Amino acid sequence: MSCTCLLSVSESIFLNTVRYISTCQVKNAGFQGLHLNMPLEMKLKYIERKKLKIRRMERKALEPIPVVDFFIPYSWKTEERKRNKEVSENELERRALLEKEWARFILQQRNAERKRLQTLMMEQEKAMFELKQESQELYEAALKPDLSILPFTCSGPVETLPLKDYLMPLGAYVHNSAPFSTDESLNVKLDVEL
Repeated sequence: MSCTCLLSVSESIFLNTVRYISTCQVKNAGFQGLHLNMPLEMKLKYIERKKLKIRRMERKALEPIPVVDFFIPYSWKTEERKRNKEVSENELERRALLEKEWARFILQQRNAERKRLQTLMMEQEKAMFELKQESQELYEAALKPDLSILPFTCSGPVETLPLKDYLMPLGAYVHNSAPFSTDESLNVKLDVEL
């Protein structure tokens, strides 16, 4: 897919005038030493050579790269080193007890956390009730969120939706092509039909 992309880019660069500049290294990799004011025959020959080279590359099958980075000793592959898949009754019982003990531990942790949160909420409600009895203004001030705890800044939308009945200003595209260019003339609409 990248090969066909290269061909289309090469044709657009050499047969047309330069209409855009691309800094992508992949697109410009094969065309570094060429000049745009070359004769047309030389450009076409160069493009044909590139196409032929790409076709040859596509025909040639990719060869797998041999892995020689590591060496596994033969003694590691023996039957003695394989794990024993048969587990004894004692081991099965030990694993089951360990799982039950772990589940009990996690349950105790969750219960302790839930209890701690409940006590904190009860203390907060008690403090708010006492504050309300003390002063209604302080109570209302305490209910307001403190925005200085988490600093948050937000800017509005930078692009707006298009207006419904907006007519774009009239404009035209000036086509400046080189005299030796093979481009066909572009049909540019100058007026907007309403």
